[in-house]
Amino acid sequence: MPQFPALFFTVGSFMRVADEPSALDTEFESAPPPTSRGRIVLVVAVALAAGIGLARWINHHGGPTFQGRLTAHTTVVTASRPGRLSDLLTAEGDRVRIGDPLVTLADEDLQEQIQQQTAEVARRQVELETAQAQAALEIEWRQRAIDNEIHEIRLASAGYLKEKFEHELQRSMLADLLTSGEVASLDDGSDAFKSLVLEEQMPSSRRVSTLLQMEAAANAAEVSSARVEMCDADLKRLSSVRDRLPELVRNASGVDVAESRLAEATAQLERLKARQTSLTVHSPAIGVVGVFQKRPGDHVKPGDVIVELLDDARCQLTVEVPSEYIDDIAPDCEMTLTFPGREVRSGRVVSIAPQARPRTDAVGLGETSVRVRIEQAGELWPTVPFGSRVDVQIAE
Repeated sequence: MPQFPALFFTVGSFMRVADEPSALDTEFESAPPPTSRGRIVLVVAVALAAGIGLARWINHHGGPTFQGRLTAHTTVVTASRPGRLSDLLTAEGDRVRIGDPLVTLADEDLQEQIQQQTAEVARRQVELETAQAQAALEIEWRQRAIDNEIHEIRLASAGYLKEKFEHELQRSMLADLLTSGEVASLDDGSDAFKSLVLEEQMPSSRRVSTLLQMEAAANAAEVSSARVEMCDADLKRLSSVRDRLPELVRNASGVDVAESRLAEATAQLERLKARQTSLTVHSPAIGVVGVFQKRPGDHVKPGDVIVELLDDARCQLTVEVPSEYIDDIAPDCEMTLTFPGREVRSGRVVSIAPQARPRTDAVGLGETSVRVRIEQAGELWPTVPFGSRVDVQIAE
């Protein structure tokens, strides 16, 4: 590697030769002394060549210094709906995890809709309670009426059953009398009893009368039996009506309709509240909260950037390299980085933009730069704020 002292000595020697001709004669005794103008030209040419060589050596061996900015892989958090930023739930620089709340939005129209729907739910609730109270009174009144009717039918059925047994008993006794001729022990003061107290031979007229009485008793027993069956059928019908009475009265009183309206109003309120829940913006990634682009009171539209989350575990440098130096840089090339505080670290080139673009700080026309990204290599980089400027050089 060339040494600076020797190079500057050579240039200084020529400068001194230009000022002191005697020294030039001493230095080059074997050469014929040129004219004074030739000496000046020679000195200038040598000095120019030495300056160009020095500049090329510095550029290619000492390496030019580029300015880079420390950046991080970012996750952009945007608004998914229109609204007004209500509150910041985190501070800049806080570390957040996935799902942590970041900000809340306010939607005046949605809040008004929720209030109106809440009042609608309350009104439907009162309507349902009124219908239920009316149905309860109607059910109680109708159940009492049915119970009374059932009681009366049961009493009637018991009377019909008693009559049936009496008619059957009378028929049985008359039948026994006709077949055995014995005296019956039934004394109810009727003509039938008198006809049962007979002599040995029953007159034929009395015998016909007894047969007719037996037939009448059989018919009366059948009538009583039919009435008992009718009572049983009425009891079954009334029991069925009593069991279905609450449902029938609820339908007639409009309880089902009121319940349906209340359920619909409640579902609508839940949907509105779910929309209100979405007004809280949550973190989609792990990282550090950057600078908020929106402040409380600002109105946002869908897609507006609210904040960026910085992944400090994946830091990188972004360097705009003048295009005339890009040939000296290649992927995986090692770079020397000087952070604020003169802390020196290493980095590795991970990507080089395929296209140059005009330099924003260029003075002359046609100057371009190429974006180069550098990631950590070797010792961990020091902790400095994102966006800090870092000096970048090609490592020797």
